[in-house]
Amino acid sequence: MFKGFQFFLKLSMKYDKKYFAYMILNQIVLFVGTIATIILPRYLINEILESERNTNIILLLIVLATGIPFLATMLNGIFENHIFLHRINLYNKFNQFMSEHILKTDYVYVEQESFIELRKKAERYLYGDYRGFGVVFENMIIACGQLLVFFSTVVIISTMHPAFLFLFAAIAAIDALLQGKIKRKNNDVSIKQVPLEHRMSYLNDVVANFEYGKELRINGLNEWISEKLKKHIRMLMGFYSEIAKNNDKMSSISSVMMFVQQFATYLYLVWQILKNRLGIGEFTMYLTALNTFTSTLQKLSTSLVDVKQYSEYYQYLEEYLNLPTRQEYGGDTVERGIAHEIKFQDVTFTYPGQQQAALKGINLKIGQGEKIAIVGENGAGKTTFIKLLTRLYDADSGKILIDGKEIKNLSNQCLVNLFAVVYQDFKLFSFTLKENVALAKTENTSDETVEDLLKKVGLGAKVETLKYGVNTNVYKNFDEEGFQPSGGEAQKLALCRAAFKEADIIILDEPTAALDPKAEDEIYRKFDEIVGGRTTFYITHRLASTRFCDRIIVFDKGEICEIGNHEQLLELNGRYAELYKLQAQYYKK
Repeated sequence: MFKGFQFFLKLSMKYDKKYFAYMILNQIVLFVGTIATIILPRYLINEILESERNTNIILLLIVLATGIPFLATMLNGIFENHIFLHRINLYNKFNQFMSEHILKTDYVYVEQESFIELRKKAERYLYGDYRGFGVVFENMIIACGQLLVFFSTVVIISTMHPAFLFLFAAIAAIDALLQGKIKRKNNDVSIKQVPLEHRMSYLNDVVANFEYGKELRINGLNEWISEKLKKHIRMLMGFYSEIAKNNDKMSSISSVMMFVQQFATYLYLVWQILKNRLGIGEFTMYLTALNTFTSTLQKLSTSLVDVKQYSEYYQYLEEYLNLPTRQEYGGDTVERGIAHEIKFQDVTFTYPGQQQAALKGINLKIGQGEKIAIVGENGAGKTTFIKLLTRLYDADSGKILIDGKEIKNLSNQCLVNLFAVVYQDFKLFSFTLKENVALAKTENTSDETVEDLLKKVGLGAKVETLKYGVNTNVYKNFDEEGFQPSGGEAQKLALCRAAFKEADIIILDEPTAALDPKAEDEIYRKFDEIVGGRTTFYITHRLASTRFCDRIIVFDKGEICEIGNHEQLLELNGRYAELYKLQAQYYKK
């Protein structure tokens, strides 16, 4: 329970100390206001009923009895506003922290479905089942304030009769146990509904995402998607209904406990007055103390049970935050601005949860400045090879060397600077054209530099038609005058980004799939001119585009089956020749 509290406390101390300070001040103010409301009316009433009443004391008590609660209420409103403001600040900074954590997490985990579900479960703790960020932390602080009120009212009630302490303690214990049992049931239900909520979120994204818009409309999928949404809503409502029923039971139990407390207390107090053993002032104080005790006990019980319930989610947050990050085994670097030699030595890799190795016993040497084509059917291991080379994954066995240095020992920043990669499923950002090309170097890059590169990849004429040139937003998410690139234009923009980076090793993982074969060959040749003598890998299904490469590496079932140039591999009449002839016959038709 306290691990989660410590986590949020450290978070608050790191990002916004005022959030915690205002929470504490607010509870102190509420405590003072509550106690004043219980005690001061007793003295005011008794003074009024005195035969020799003192007007000055009465006026003073009136001022105190009304002024203290007034100030407490006013300060509570002010503090609540400040808490809200600093909660938002903390929320935004924590979201930044979570984003940075995702970026640092080893990529092999990020790709897995289990990672997404674990993140959703972790968010249950952070956002309190949609009740707001930090609800667990705030409940804990509120519970501390309620404990102060609780013990103060206990002291007051104990002066009425000690037996009531045992009665109230027994009722509180029974109430807490029953509520805890029901909350645990709700907790189990909430965990079960996480995968369903994830699918529901995906369906909502599909409907809202313009990239799916054409598919949905051209195929008339409105009703189909709507039915899927309705089905998931029905299933989710089943979970929510179960939670609501459990909450009804919990509410009923609390109401019964409250009734027993109040009935017993009222009965005793009325009997004491009838026996002339209790004054009106004391009667008023005890009743107010009783009502305060009852409501505080209920709130305290709910707060503590909530904290305990969400603390069970904390294990998922802890697991999520403790996922392995991309390890930096050393701080080695390689010289920049030169061609590099790359070696794979008996490299094997298997994806987590898979039995079959994706790559098996890969041995390969890439000479300085070579242009390499990597070909093979889907699932042959081409993209996995690239992910190992760029160290998105670490090999299970074997070594990958760049200029004789194992990539595990190269610093992460060195690897970032070394590679420029354009994947088949590359992403453009809803930023300006210039930002999409220059990325983090945008501020230090001139418009002319970006324009020259865009011309080289065939986008110069298009940029000239745009109102704001390279400062035009890509897509229309935030700007009606944004540039909506076609598939081919998007791919050229991605290639431009890779060329701009001036990395020593360039990798193109089928980014030109949307282009026709002739356009692909043309853009590859233009790109080859741009990158000059840098080591370049071209992954492609279209074997006709491999002719300008120095060597072609053919993958099949996770192994390298052939190596050579285009003519050599055709003469070999093996797997490459088979694939090439198969493609050629379609073009002849």
